Amino acid sequence: MLSGAGLGQQFWVEAVEITCYLVNKSPSSALEDKTPQEVWTGKKPSLSHLRVFGCDAYVHVPKEKQTKLDSKSEKCIFIGYKDGLKGYKLCNPATRKVVYNQDVVFREVKYVIKREVQPKELEKIDFELKEEESDSATKEESEEEEPQILGLRRSVR
Repeated sequence: MLSGAGLGQQFWVEAVEITCYLVNKSPSSALEDKTPQEVWTGKKPSLSHLRVFGCDAYVHVPKEKQTKLDSKSEKCIFIGYKDGLKGYKLCNPATRKVVYNQDVVFREVKYVIKREVQPKELEKIDFELKEEESDSATKEESEEEEPQILGLRRSVR
């Protein structure tokens, strides 16, 4: 998880915590395809709040803490969940502090894998053009027409 997220060894504790959190919310064949949390509490766990470990997270900065030209969010790294709290555990790399917040926007896709596509050799297709019989008058009219030049319009106020 750490190498996949591009994080250093200082986050190994958070990686182990989130792994245990996910195992408790994952079905187990030993429990007849129920999750450990479902067996313990009797309720099926919600998975809608799960995020990718190590993804970028942008935390909203309240108006009281920002000045006129400050940005409205701070870039952090998602490092886990906290039991008993309704937020996410985030690390702010600028201040090196752990922050718990629920007003967060995630960017879970960091890198787009670009493949170089090699075009195949083009196949030659032979075809014949058939001239359609048309009125000679229409040909002459189209040749005589001059291209229309569109003039600039000014707005009238």
